[in-house]
Amino acid sequence: MCGIAAVIGRGGAQSIHSMLQAIHARGPDDSATTFVGDQAALGIQRLSIVGVESGAQPFVRRSRLHFVCNGELYNYQTLHSAYSKMHSAPRSDVEAILDVYEQQGMASLPLLDGIFSFVLYDAVKGTFLAARDRFGVKPLYYIQDDDRWYFASEVKALMQTPGNVKDVRQVPAGGFVNPAGVGLYHCDIPRPMSAHQPAVLFALLEGAVQNQMQADSGIPIGVFLSGGLDSSVIAALAARSRPDIVAFTIGMEGSPDVIAAREVASYIGIHLVECCFNPMDVEEGIYEAVRITESYNTMIVAEGLMTMLLAKAARRHGIKVVLCGEGADELFAGYGLFRGLGCEEFQETRRAMLANIGNTECRRLDRATMSYSVEARVPFLDSRVVDWAMGLPKSSLHQEDQGETTDKFILREAFSDLLPPRIANRRKVSFDDGSGILAHLEQFRAPLNNALWTREKGWAVANVKDEVACYLFRVWRSIYGDAGGADVFQLFGEYPIMQSVLTEQRLTSGGTGEDAVNLALLDRFHVTRDTVPLTITA
Repeated sequence: MCGIAAVIGRGGAQSIHSMLQAIHARGPDDSATTFVGDQAALGIQRLSIVGVESGAQPFVRRSRLHFVCNGELYNYQTLHSAYSKMHSAPRSDVEAILDVYEQQGMASLPLLDGIFSFVLYDAVKGTFLAARDRFGVKPLYYIQDDDRWYFASEVKALMQTPGNVKDVRQVPAGGFVNPAGVGLYHCDIPRPMSAHQPAVLFALLEGAVQNQMQADSGIPIGVFLSGGLDSSVIAALAARSRPDIVAFTIGMEGSPDVIAAREVASYIGIHLVECCFNPMDVEEGIYEAVRITESYNTMIVAEGLMTMLLAKAARRHGIKVVLCGEGADELFAGYGLFRGLGCEEFQETRRAMLANIGNTECRRLDRATMSYSVEARVPFLDSRVVDWAMGLPKSSLHQEDQGETTDKFILREAFSDLLPPRIANRRKVSFDDGSGILAHLEQFRAPLNNALWTREKGWAVANVKDEVACYLFRVWRSIYGDAGGADVFQLFGEYPIMQSVLTEQRLTSGGTGEDAVNLALLDRFHVTRDTVPLTITA
């Protein structure tokens, strides 16, 4: 994993060094740039995991193709064997992207299996290609300023350029940007129905976990373990081949997540590091959480702070790579909002939440972990797992029995033998609730007087509709100014799908955690159900 930056167009190359400095934490192992006359500059802050000794970027191929990439390519050996004209081993996993691109051009994009964002400049044709992985796990933002383009892994790097920050946009998940415009290379297509076969799910997810543990020898791997079903499944699968894997959990002493994580770690026989926090950590960490997540969305900021503390602990223990359970709630319908939906709406909501995960859970996960130079990987978002699971009928995901709903039914069934029974049947508890931070959310409130609140709630484009959102947006704006312009909410404040559910007041009490969190937030911040704030999410 890395932080990348690029300037395409004459006269802007001098910005590249300050852009890289702004995202130094994403890759402290090495910093390098390449300049193509006055036509382009590409740079990288490298976090060395695969090809530690040989994989330094930027790559320059035959003095023509200049390339920087942030991410991991899981099928690089297959691609290198099929497309490389060189007989030597690849210098790193992402170099295989050049192998494919040289022969397939734009058609290479759907062949890439991994989490990535990259910028490629063709010095002969004077053209470029910027692209992002299927689910947008890895970020990539840009500004187009007349004939000049600025690209970077984070907005804070684009703030170092002379480009107009109001014009900040992001490369779409499964999409690309080139001189002709913005497009998508991945589009969901109807897939055949998958039979209810827990053994198939087990094999697919086990393969994904194995695939995503790739790293050079000597690179330790960890796992974020909340004690919930999703992270426990990932930890149990990883421990089967890496019994030395280290798990990290966070919470107040005696919080549900800490208790559950202890039980899982003991059951599967791995070492657990417990990260504790106190009210002062919350109070002092809010500004930094907003700065790092580049968001003023309540959920992303609050959970981002918890993830930052986990990543800090992981790095302190020498961990560069962590496996995580993100994606399971979207894929297996774990959120309470799925309850009561008809089959068609149920499936459409799954698809929509998965399509937006790069703006929600993966956004929070990437920024929080990379701020401490830790790479987070998400086995549930492996393409084979996703394609098979999205073919499952509602009955495989939600089972009704005497008025009680068991969610993620097939996931529980597939992995019940690997987990303690209580964990295999544990109801979903949201991260902020299970860790104990919910009890301290009151500290998000700034001492806003009525006059200040009345004046500032007029930021219509930011969708600021309550005191908490007002406070977080004020912090965000003090750092990022007018970034995003009229699209500021869509880029930095929204939690897609979940927001609309809250606004439509469709949540029902289902004991899955986020319902209670929403009600508690509404109560804490004195917001009525008739004016549900768009920036308070679950």
